[in-house]
Amino acid sequence: MVFWIQWKKALFFQENHSGVLTAGAVNVCLHAACQGMNLGRETLLTARDCHTGVEMLVTRIAVADEYQIVLTALVDYLSVCGGFILCHQSDSSEKLFENLKNDPCEVIVTDFYLGDSNGPEGLQLIDGLRKNWPSAKIVLFTAMSNPSVLRRVVRMGVQAIVSKRDSVAELREALNYRRRLQGPYLSSSVQYITADSGGAQDGLRDAALTRREVEVLRFVGEGVRLVHIASRLGVSVSTIATHKANIMRKLGVESDLVLAQYAQQCGIADQRSPCRI
Repeated sequence: MVFWIQWKKALFFQENHSGVLTAGAVNVCLHAACQGMNLGRETLLTARDCHTGVEMLVTRIAVADEYQIVLTALVDYLSVCGGFILCHQSDSSEKLFENLKNDPCEVIVTDFYLGDSNGPEGLQLIDGLRKNWPSAKIVLFTAMSNPSVLRRVVRMGVQAIVSKRDSVAELREALNYRRRLQGPYLSSSVQYITADSGGAQDGLRDAALTRREVEVLRFVGEGVRLVHIASRLGVSVSTIATHKANIMRKLGVESDLVLAQYAQQCGIADQRSPCRI
């Protein structure tokens, strides 16, 4: 019964995504069905298409992004790439974790934060994926441009980072990349952003934050609300909001959550403090 379900699943994917069901594709489906429930998390299925003579690489993949238009584009791209079985797509981290628990994949393509959800976001999202599916390859597909956060993500074990500003060809390179001694795959924009290697403190110095901005960043990292920051520093809430906006611009951060996490990475905020911005 398990074999039959896996066979029909693989066959359905090939027939509906490639348009032509060649003998080689059937062989791939058969191989996938035989391995069924044990696709080895890092195990890649291969077969040679008898018509083209080209070896096909079949990998189970999951995609996640908060924007439906991005999800649709990813699904369409993967369907014409060949070599991938798209298991599921998610628009929130909560849904992603649920889908992966029901159907684990070898490759997870996700953004850094996935919008409004009850699940983990940012660094907590990456940490949760690494802990729950340690052998899965994580490809971070993001527009985030903070060098220190990107370097932190690499240290956490992400195997590839592709900027949404780069060409779609780089995403394909990242999906097919095999980690070697040189480390993870970084797309051209990400390489440029992270060119000056260093820790979060280096990124903080590079951002040239003022003393008052560092104070505000510390409070934000400790989860203090803007109205309370204003009260402690003796200024208006609008002034604090302006400082925070300037900090986010200088650091290249696009959400309050990532800003708080960044402050904790720098060591200027207590990591045990909850984020209540």
